[in-house]
Amino acid sequence: MQLKYNKYHAVCISCQVPTLSDTKEGLAYRLVPDAFPTDNDFLPPAVMKPERTFRSAEKRCSAYALSFFTSINSARAMQKKLARQIKAFRRMQCVAEVAVEPTDGKLSSADSNGHFDLHEYENASLGSAVRTCHPVGSE
Repeated sequence: MQLKYNKYHAVCISCQVPTLSDTKEGLAYRLVPDAFPTDNDFLPPAVMKPERTFRSAEKRCSAYALSFFTSINSARAMQKKLARQIKAFRRMQCVAEVAVEPTDGKLSSADSNGHFDLHEYENASLGSAVRTCHPVGSE
């Protein structure tokens, strides 16, 4: 399957996306601004406005992916940490629980914070795969 932002991955030096594994069926968690996420809440940083710059080829390649977490608590912990440093993360008030499938894209490995990148396939529509949203401040 073709990646949604394949033309950008093609120009990334040392892009590892083609070697990543396909998404497994299950649940993934994403920080969103409110309890009613839209498709705009599922845009990777590299295509959002205003445009941003990225320090390395690896970061630039990752910027065409969506950030997800392996658990609600991992997402909440990251929001709490990043809200102190990055103003945009103060807007993130919910954790969207998303049903992901093998046809949605390719995954990076989760890091020690439970964060991973999901590089979407062309026909993925993760905004419509939201099952529910959990408030960031709840346990």
